[in-house]
Amino acid sequence: MTRVEIICLANSKKHGGRCIAGIRTDEKGWIRPIGRNDDHGALFPEDYILIDGSEPRKLSVIEIGISTPKPKPYQPENWLIETIPWRLVSNSLNQSHLRLIKNAFFQGDNLFGTTSDRIPYIQLEQYPAKSSLEIIQPVGVKWVIKNNYSGNRQIRAIFYLHNVEYDLVVTDLDWLKKLAQFDLGYYTSEDIGLPQQVKFLFTISLGVPYNGDCYKLVAAVIPYFPQ
Repeated sequence: MTRVEIICLANSKKHGGRCIAGIRTDEKGWIRPIGRNDDHGALFPEDYILIDGSEPRKLSVIEIGISTPKPKPYQPENWLIETIPWRLVSNSLNQSHLRLIKNAFFQGDNLFGTTSDRIPYIQLEQYPAKSSLEIIQPVGVKWVIKNNYSGNRQIRAIFYLHNVEYDLVVTDLDWLKKLAQFDLGYYTSEDIGLPQQVKFLFTISLGVPYNGDCYKLVAAVIPYFPQ
């Protein structure tokens, strides 16, 4: 077993459980801890509730136990968790943590190599993803609340990254709660009560296969104000 500290950069919904991911503070990059009790690696309260009874928050530093790398063609960062309680290290970030996040900013052209909102699983079997987690600085962000093909409420983010438009499903639990009060429609950030000068960081995750595709997801929405 190995204990590692991570900067939590996602706590999102996943198959009735959670997907939690972050950047290791030992400079070994991204990690997605996965559970032992779900075929897709979802985490459940017995996995992620911290010793103090809280749950991991975005931009907190937590200590977790991991045992074995479990890479998938669509998620190379997966590590199987150990059954030990997770511990809160800090609710604030120091300069070293901020540097790690800044160094992880996405520098490529297209998210996971394509401009689509999904990648066929058969393609990933032939050419496994080099990464399935990225932190980005989107521009022109708008929010869409709609019913999906199954008739279920869905929140999507429309944004630009390096002059490419993306339209992705949001799975960030905090953001789903924030927009729960709004009706179906299109919204700017000002429409939902945020100041005009707000900017965002998004954690983008490549999801597990669904109907033959792996979808790109906005797993974390992190508002901030430029200094």
